Amino acid sequence: MITVTDPKELFLVFGAHRIQGFPSGQAFFTPSKLQEDDVAVEQGVDGNVSITKLVTRDTKEVYMVDLVLTRGSASNTYLWGVRAAQKLAPGIPFQPFVASHKSSKMATAQACVMAAPTQVPAIGGGEPLQNWKLLLVGVTGVLLGLELAKENQ
Repeated sequence: MITVTDPKELFLVFGAHRIQGFPSGQAFFTPSKLQEDDVAVEQGVDGNVSITKLVTRDTKEVYMVDLVLTRGSASNTYLWGVRAAQKLAPGIPFQPFVASHKSSKMATAQACVMAAPTQVPAIGGGEPLQNWKLLLVGVTGVLLGLELAKENQ
């Protein structure tokens, strides 16, 4: 898939929030397709989301995304809010997710925060960065309305 290192090249929306505050000069958006064709998602009492393999008839495109943000990014506050809502809600409240990077496009109506972020070192020093893990279920390459949203930047 894609790994993005230039913040100007990525348009990313999670739920109702445009994600911003990416570090320059290092990878900050890295989606990885999970090898399991059929998965179920479960949430533990700590709010962390886990994946268990199931045997089903429907194949789902499932991706794990590493999303790295600067410590001062307002998007960290938004993602913490999403995580808090997931912990309080029965089941896992999935949200829509869209990403556009050059000609690569991803979209799903089922995205969630896997766990609290981990800290990763910034290339060249400086404050540690926040590495969020997102789970995207049912990913397609169709982005309806993204062009209109892009015009309103």
